[in-house]
Amino acid sequence: MDMISGFKTFDTGYESIDLHLCTVYIAIRRIERKIAELGRKGIDYLEIIHGYHQGKAIRQAIRDRQIRSKRIDKVVPVPNNEGRTGIYLKGGLLQ
Repeated sequence: MDMISGFKTFDTGYESIDLHLCTVYIAIRRIERKIAELGRKGIDYLEIIHGYHQGKAIRQAIRDRQIRSKRIDKVVPVPNNEGRTGIYLKGGLLQ
């Protein structure tokens, strides 16, 4: 953890995905594909940008664990930003 910002630092990096204007169904499918892609890259954190007002349904679906992936370790709100959700992924490169 970075002692200055309070955010986790990542050894293998992280990526984000912007889901503004997506339906819940499309958003979940895009997240599942992104998680599979990140597994091949060895990345262990995905930040999802769903938006605050229009993204509430997507946020709820993510936090209710509607994403089908065995790589998800935990789902957390991004501090001080209701329009984003973080997903920690189980480490290691997937074949």
